[in-house]
Amino acid sequence: MMKKLLVWLCVCMMLLVSFAQAESDLTAVNVVVLEYEGSVDVTSQSGKSVPVFNNMKLHSGYEVETGDGSYAWMSLDDTKVAGLDSDSHMAVKKQGKELVLLLDDGKMFFDVQEKLTEDEVMNVRTSNMVMGITGTFGEVRVPNSQTTEVLCLDGSIEIRIFNPVSGQSEGIQLEPGEIASFNVDSSATGNSDSSNNINIDVRNYETEEIDGFVLRYLNSNTETLDRIQTSGGGDLTEAAVNWEARLQQDEAEKQ
Repeated sequence: MMKKLLVWLCVCMMLLVSFAQAESDLTAVNVVVLEYEGSVDVTSQSGKSVPVFNNMKLHSGYEVETGDGSYAWMSLDDTKVAGLDSDSHMAVKKQGKELVLLLDDGKMFFDVQEKLTEDEVMNVRTSNMVMGITGTFGEVRVPNSQTTEVLCLDGSIEIRIFNPVSGQSEGIQLEPGEIASFNVDSSATGNSDSSNNINIDVRNYETEEIDGFVLRYLNSNTETLDRIQTSGGGDLTEAAVNWEARLQQDEAEKQ
């Protein structure tokens, strides 16, 4: 009798653990490949190649890499979308409702249509920058290992730039219509003047600086396009309509 009772208690404990894990999966941030085009490679946390398909779930530690003329669009939930440009590489890190998109190379955009709740955390990272996302539209570019560029089209973006060698960091906030470029001299030491470690340039962007893969998304998402114009990010309607010409130009410049 006692043996049966112990077995029953063990089964109950296993069920409770299973229910807890299921609940954790349901409350976690789900990153899903909405659509992809061209050559897109996905690898798991262990480095194993994983077949990519539409509506594929990206687990924590998964990496996504796009080839020449190839793109990927991901849903972070019903009100958040991220897009990866061609010749780009990013990784997904998440724990519960905390999500980090790590851009190692290339370009990506993010469209957060509703402000995050108090228990949600979403960050975009590069080798020398981290920015908190609440409710905004922006683009991140990594032209090389020491430089990051960020465009804020809607909302505001809080950014912390850091030097991984010296440990120095600086924070700024971008508003709609602004582009910031950060260059970090990783060879500088903590004893150097901060201006020689981290260089920050902030200015208003021109419509011609919006990349074609971003305009392509905006052309099919008029609500986001209107939101950008209302917030002060500029009227990008004509540029969005002509996204194909800009995309061809962007791809030609990469050759």
